[in-house]
Amino acid sequence: MKYFSLVLLFFLPIAAQMSVYSQGFRGLSPIQSSCTDVENILKIKACDSSKVSYVTENENVEIYLLRETCQKLFQTRWNVQRGIVIAIIIEYRKSIPINEFPINVEKFERSYSDVEIFFTNSDRSIEVSVMSGNVVSLRLMPSRHNRAIFCQDSICDDY
Repeated sequence: MKYFSLVLLFFLPIAAQMSVYSQGFRGLSPIQSSCTDVENILKIKACDSSKVSYVTENENVEIYLLRETCQKLFQTRWNVQRGIVIAIIIEYRKSIPINEFPINVEKFERSYSDVEIFFTNSDRSIEVSVMSGNVVSLRLMPSRHNRAIFCQDSICDDY
């Protein structure tokens, strides 16, 4: 029983952190959260901005919000209400070894730059950036499978 308790104490925080990342940042998720949610959860002013920054002891977080319907952001026009969270980018102030990161990236698609490896899961809209074996950032975006959130050119012409 002691062994089980020790294992549980070790893995429970990792599982909880994994759950947090798969659901967003501190309860905030792209498309599902608004600027009011950002203000209530993080206690920062967000509804008058297209980007807000939030700093913790371990992370620098940027949250991108839509200022108007069909606004172009990240090379996409978004068919969602004004004030909706479009992206959350978390940069880690202290690098995390990839084998200690709570998200298993083994089955993610890989792409490369000169200095980074990007692990992308299109279904969950997560991108993990790794340099020298350490996670340096996490990018949370809306799923590309939800076509209703993208403006068609004919819809955007009305705005």
